[in-house]
Amino acid sequence: MKLSSARSSLSSSTPQRIVVKPAKVTVEVREKACSACSAVKPREAFFKDVRLRSGLSSKRKDCAYAQSKAWRANNPDAYRESYTRWRQENSERAKEAAKAWYARIDCAARGRERYRANRETERARYRAWAKKNRALLSALNAAYFAARDKRTPAWADMAAIAEVYRHAAAMRELGFDVHVDHIVPLRGKNVCGLHVHWNLRVVDARENVAKGNRLQEELLCELTNNPAASEP
Repeated sequence: MKLSSARSSLSSSTPQRIVVKPAKVTVEVREKACSACSAVKPREAFFKDVRLRSGLSSKRKDCAYAQSKAWRANNPDAYRESYTRWRQENSERAKEAAKAWYARIDCAARGRERYRANRETERARYRAWAKKNRALLSALNAAYFAARDKRTPAWADMAAIAEVYRHAAAMRELGFDVHVDHIVPLRGKNVCGLHVHWNLRVVDARENVAKGNRLQEELLCELTNNPAASEP
């Protein structure tokens, strides 16, 4: 018998060692100490993490959010690049996350609160944007006025319309930043309103910007109950 054949026979008859890894055990915990702030909080305060024995993240949600926010503030370019790459690689997931966020958050209310808390800053930001984008602003205004003219019926009460705009101008002179808003938008996605006095209201500028060309149901209910809306 050749040496190679003997070695082959010997190796085939030698029992192989089988390594059995123990099953991963997850310990159910009701409370846990945060690794960042050492505070002991209930399990609901932590993210789920199946990689750890407790099944929970080492840091509680508030600490993780704070650290993530601080990192984004200190590394804006890296965050922007990372976020852009993630959106490109997960476009559908990003869309679903955005829809869920908008459904959960009252964007108009958040916009009003931000504007009231930073009124001068927001005004300065808009003036800087308008100065930098004069051509775009002119095009938007031209499109708006063209749409408004097409939506003004022959029976519209022009004196009542002018009174609404005079009221807005008087409020601006007193220091209020207001806009004249069309309750039913002139260029809405699903519906277009008329440029008539009962479809106008004077509102905070930030609220109007946040509303955009969307139709709000609560405003439509108020408009429906307005007797002037039924008069030609």
